[in-house]
Amino acid sequence: MRLFGTDPEDHPEDLAVCYTFGYSGRSPHQLAALAEEYTAIVVDVRLKPLSRQVGWSRSALTRRFPGRYVWVPALGNLNYKGGPIRLQDVDVGLRQIVGMIEAGVTPILLCVESDPEQCHRSLVATLVSQRTDCEIVHLPLLRGTRQGLKMPRTEAKGAQRTRKRPRQSPTRRRG
Repeated sequence: MRLFGTDPEDHPEDLAVCYTFGYSGRSPHQLAALAEEYTAIVVDVRLKPLSRQVGWSRSALTRRFPGRYVWVPALGNLNYKGGPIRLQDVDVGLRQIVGMIEAGVTPILLCVESDPEQCHRSLVATLVSQRTDCEIVHLPLLRGTRQGLKMPRTEAKGAQRTRKRPRQSPTRRRG
């Protein structure tokens, strides 16, 4: 992934963008500001749209984004507790998102994991990009900048994953 500006003006009119957003450690207000700035709808790709974090359940998101929130359970990861990514019904789910993009709608794919490299929403975005030639931008904006992580279409087409977060070994306390 490379860093690029994510101002709406940075994208040509005819170039579609698929944004992604992981809400862990973030507030619904941040997502609302981004959805407003990019004139986007929130597409929830969680298998179960429930959360212990206030504001992230389906009912709260439906209230916060009236007419601009869609839950697509077909793109939920059946192995969200661990294991290889297994989407519930990839063809059904992709048809929904591809249809949105073809209709000129800009999606923000929503899931819990803050790191896009560790979340199935990156795979979903890559599959969408392969079918629509859209750009993929992982939000939120980086601290103190107006930039997000953007995967160029050429990388998305090859469905390449970039660096993984290194595993940290557990620290032992002596006492």
